[in-house]
Amino acid sequence: MSSSKSNMIVVLIATVALIAGTLTVYSIGELLNNQTEDPRESPHNYSVTGLIENITCNGEGHSKLTQESDLYFTYSFNLKITCDDGNQHTFDFGMIFDADDNQPQNGLYTYLGTENLGDTELSIWSHSENGYEYRFYVGDNCLVEKFEIASQILSLTGQITS
Repeated sequence: MSSSKSNMIVVLIATVALIAGTLTVYSIGELLNNQTEDPRESPHNYSVTGLIENITCNGEGHSKLTQESDLYFTYSFNLKITCDDGNQHTFDFGMIFDADDNQPQNGLYTYLGTENLGDTELSIWSHSENGYEYRFYVGDNCLVEKFEIASQILSLTGQITS
């Protein structure tokens, strides 16, 4: 009986050690996984130049990612533009990506091909809304490297700075 009890105690201790080891490995894996920053989540800054009503303008823009659901996420852009005549303008717009393939949402954007910006190949996507034509130059990790906005009264280009 003593031998049987000893075997049972050894099996019980081994089982507890195995469960504790598994939980420890899982916890460390989760901790390391959560520390890896998604490069899409970093906010980005843009230098913006162009014309509004034939007046030279420049300013800055910022983008940030919002995870709308498990299906898609949105890059929101906010521009602050000052023109040579002293007028200031703000523009807010966004770009919606499918979460499953990291591509602009099908049906909202038209794929126009690719273009190289330095050593980076960018895919070009367009979208028309409320009289504005938006063109986005998208690189790795859904990073919008450059954008263009055009209408009857304006033409603006934003280039990523950081």
